[in-house]
Amino acid sequence: MDISRTLHKLERVLLFLTFFLFPLVFMPLFPNFFATPKLILLAVVVGLTLIIKAVKIIATRKMSIYSSVFDSALYLLVLAYLLSVLVVSPNKVEALIDPNRGVLLVVFLTVLVFALPKDKKVVLWASTAAMAVLFVSTILGYFTLFGFLPESWQFINMKGFNPMGNLISQALYGAFFLALVLDSLKDRVAAKEVQMSGKSNKGLLNVLFIVALLTTVLSAFMLLKDVRPVFLPLANAWAITVDVLKTGRTALFGVGPANYVTLFTRSKPLSVNALPDLWNVNVEFTRGAALQIFSEVGLVGLLALIMIFVHLYYAAKRFNTVLSFTVLVIWALFFPLSQIFFFLLFLAVFLNREDKEVREFDLRGLDLFAYGSAAAILAVTVGTGYFFGRAMASEYVLNASFNAVRENKAQLVYDLQRQASILNPYNERARSNFSQTNLLLASNIAQKEKLTDEDRQVITTLIQQAISEAKALVASNPQKAVFWAHLAETYRNLLGIAEGAEEWTISSYQRAVALDPRNPSYYFALGSVYYALGNFDEAIGFFGQAISLKPDMANYYYNIAWAYYQKEDYPAAVGSLETVLRLIEDKKSDDYKKASKELEEFKAKLPVEEATEGGEELQPETLVQPSPLPTGEAEIRLPKESAPPSITITPAPTGR
Repeated sequence: MDISRTLHKLERVLLFLTFFLFPLVFMPLFPNFFATPKLILLAVVVGLTLIIKAVKIIATRKMSIYSSVFDSALYLLVLAYLLSVLVVSPNKVEALIDPNRGVLLVVFLTVLVFALPKDKKVVLWASTAAMAVLFVSTILGYFTLFGFLPESWQFINMKGFNPMGNLISQALYGAFFLALVLDSLKDRVAAKEVQMSGKSNKGLLNVLFIVALLTTVLSAFMLLKDVRPVFLPLANAWAITVDVLKTGRTALFGVGPANYVTLFTRSKPLSVNALPDLWNVNVEFTRGAALQIFSEVGLVGLLALIMIFVHLYYAAKRFNTVLSFTVLVIWALFFPLSQIFFFLLFLAVFLNREDKEVREFDLRGLDLFAYGSAAAILAVTVGTGYFFGRAMASEYVLNASFNAVRENKAQLVYDLQRQASILNPYNERARSNFSQTNLLLASNIAQKEKLTDEDRQVITTLIQQAISEAKALVASNPQKAVFWAHLAETYRNLLGIAEGAEEWTISSYQRAVALDPRNPSYYFALGSVYYALGNFDEAIGFFGQAISLKPDMANYYYNIAWAYYQKEDYPAAVGSLETVLRLIEDKKSDDYKKASKELEEFKAKLPVEEATEGGEELQPETLVQPSPLPTGEAEIRLPKESAPPSITITPAPTGR
């Protein structure tokens, strides 16, 4: 048996499975149903491909090295991502394993471009079959025809469901192949270039055209009718991105893969607060895949991307594939980055890659070198697989804890989330959820009418664990304002029952404000803390700052009105509450009735009744005052180690 031929067949099978399964695979076994399974698929394919290469080296005593014009650009892109992780990424593990923009995604796709056999016909057959399944599954889900599935799979029946998890990606995926077929029909040279001829070529192109057209049209229809994606405006996206140029380090290497949110919170313009769908969102993806790469990987990554596109442009001119190239350019400039963008980018490289003369090394007589090379490949594969496997196991266990929450199994939730944190101590979602779980369990025990000494000890242990996890979260990425806010919320739950909680809460919120100075919710949270502590002057100051950043939020005016009322500044209280009434659109709502009744009470305190008119009307919002300090038996003492970590952070610029 010719082992070399057998191994080559196995590589062709992997090639087909990669391009068939990648767009389709999803599993509700991970918090990210769609992206994580696709990354695992790439890891498995890369591992098997490298094992085949190692076996081939030992069996044939030969080593072949292929090269093309794309090589330097691909190497530079991988290098840019690796340097960004080493130089700037705070949480290096998250930067490596993030399924949408992490380093491993780029590395895996690069390895596959170099290692898989160059059989374009297999790729197109696999892609055609994948798109057919995409279309059928999407339309079945649209008409809720998967009702027979178990409850955990019922998300498939939601409008907008698709195996990619992203309708924009699916629409552009279909558009890419539709453009590829149109290019081929326009010039039969392109058809020859993919090594097809005669009836089989024509039949495949016809089938690919039909399924690509149906997939694109259906995805576009659902985007326009049922799922309206929210984009960061291009002007805002550009204004945020250029801030990476303020220091040499971030200019060259960005803010780190999967770390765009720190740039967004630090540099977003005040105008973002006027966007109803984005003002209170920590945006992870900017507008335009190229801007995302520039923001996270810097000028080095952007240069590598430009080099890839330049080579693709010349290939498109040579092979008459300009339309499919144009789809990638449009995506890079105007639509958010996703796994599928990288997949199509590397697919385009694979289809347009012309290998130069193959360099083949005869290792017969060099057994030690052959075995050493194979062993090195296997060692890298096994080592990477072990650590990657632990990270994915952490995601799996974390998702199992979410299922346990739905089943109301508190002890199981605790155990699973603890295990998820142990498997991957850098798993930010696991740390965050475990911290909240500890705090919730402590709160539940504290609700008992009579607490035993054992109860007090358990409460103290749970609270210390909650604080420990929240501090670990901050330590993993001290530049994320949301982590400081989470730590502050943890301390805030201890106000009135733990010594030092007031100082720690305020300190943590102040750090969140320093990192996200245009987020009104943090100022409002600080004002609420001071209100609960009875410091109404400070509360008014922070409520006022929240209002200056978001002047159309009724609840901000409602709380400052009560703060003025507590200070017996009744004219200011009345004026603020009248603003609340103007901002509530639904004049029949409970909020409006509540505020109206309280306004009469406020006015009764005035020597002369005053009234104001006019104002902007917005959507109704529940009017809520800050919670009072907790009281009860559960007073606890926490060690000094429970204080916020002493981490130096660079305050964000306040101008713009």
